[in-house]
Amino acid sequence: MAFFKNIFDLPIYKQAVLVFMFALAIVATQLFFLEKETPYADNISYMAVALPLLETGVFEDGNFKHTALKPGPNNEGMFFAPLYPAFLSILMGIDEGFRETARCSIEFYKPVVIEEKCSLNFTLLWVVQSLLAALSCLFIWLTAQALFERAPLSWLTVLLVATLGTHAYFASIVMLEALVLPLFYGCCYYLILSVKNCKWSYGLLTGLFCGALILTKSSFLYLAYFMSAVLICCAIYQVIKHRHTRALRCLVVGLCGIALVVGPWVYRNHIKLDHAAVAFGYGSFTLAQRVAYNDMRMDEWWVSWIYGIPGEGDSIAAKLFTEDKYDRWEWENPDGFYQQGNHVLRPKTLELAGSQEAQLGYLLKNYVLADLPQHILTTFPIVYRGMWVFELWVFIPYIAFMFFCLHCYRSQHYAYFLYALPPWFLLGLHGFVSVNIPRYNIILQACLGMALAWAILTLLQRSSKIYSDSNQKVSDTQ
Repeated sequence: MAFFKNIFDLPIYKQAVLVFMFALAIVATQLFFLEKETPYADNISYMAVALPLLETGVFEDGNFKHTALKPGPNNEGMFFAPLYPAFLSILMGIDEGFRETARCSIEFYKPVVIEEKCSLNFTLLWVVQSLLAALSCLFIWLTAQALFERAPLSWLTVLLVATLGTHAYFASIVMLEALVLPLFYGCCYYLILSVKNCKWSYGLLTGLFCGALILTKSSFLYLAYFMSAVLICCAIYQVIKHRHTRALRCLVVGLCGIALVVGPWVYRNHIKLDHAAVAFGYGSFTLAQRVAYNDMRMDEWWVSWIYGIPGEGDSIAAKLFTEDKYDRWEWENPDGFYQQGNHVLRPKTLELAGSQEAQLGYLLKNYVLADLPQHILTTFPIVYRGMWVFELWVFIPYIAFMFFCLHCYRSQHYAYFLYALPPWFLLGLHGFVSVNIPRYNIILQACLGMALAWAILTLLQRSSKIYSDSNQKVSDTQ
């Protein structure tokens, strides 16, 4: 215990260095023993954008050029947000082995053929993305310190999140979560600092991180809209209640930071593709998959709560129910929700809408708003399916989260609610507009990890107190 106390008593910058090294050691160890995946699907799609970007300097649509907007005069595209493909392009420019791996993977596409034909070299990617994973853990620790100033809680949170293996997994593959996680946790850290201190510099850093996050995954733009509305309400309350405008000024600076990062890319899309947006095409792509679930029957709705349990949910459902009550939840079932949305409903609605530009509006009008009660009802099991980010811990982190929220309310740690709000909002949004899988909601791990760490420390503290009290009673009787 003295060893840990010595660490906890170190200055914060020294602890931060130790946290980074500690997290990096955990990620590197997990990565060493992790069974590496052959590139497939989304992995190849990102490389198919990054490689032409390196070789021609043009950001294209890659494998999605047939489902995106009409390309620009030099084959420009905007199906994907640009930052992660640009990141991959830089790595390909440094590492010829990674570049040739990407070229070969794009050419043969199927994992079985890639394994046979391609020499897979991802060493530089693994190194850089492991450093980003450690940076994510550092931001989680810094945020926990800023919120609660309890070193044991902060360290245990990092330990719980890092040992899940999620960060190591995303460090090992070509997937944008490797960049999303440090940007999101960095954005949240500076958001908490800006709320607690109302300094314009923290507001600017929050905006810059948020802008980079939007350029990594465009759905974070909706989070920016939502959080801006929440923060505007908070800032107006500060003006009315306390007669000061520091929070409002900090918010304006943050919004300017977002515009500074996102603006040039939106302007490029407006000039080259006549469409002023971060990305276009992916929204209708995912919504077509999602609205297929609106065909769900009530018996399938009820069974989904069993089928969606992580690990053995599908096996339990198979033992308890007939196949027709759960088989449409299976990803590979050609008659299932996902395959019907992907291969039947998506091309059908594109044809009925008349163009790629009109498809999203057509889906919203005819499949969401026209059947809104059913769409909301089916959102619940889809949210449920995507919330299992703590894997084998299952319900425990969520139970801890409820008690921790009560504790934070009683102890007036209100900033924690602001920290937890973004990932919970996105969990609901993902269930409403996409097929929603746990990968989309990995960012929930930090706020749940803090709650779980608090629960463990509280139980240990109370157990220790009970043990010491019982020993005291024994000594008193003697």
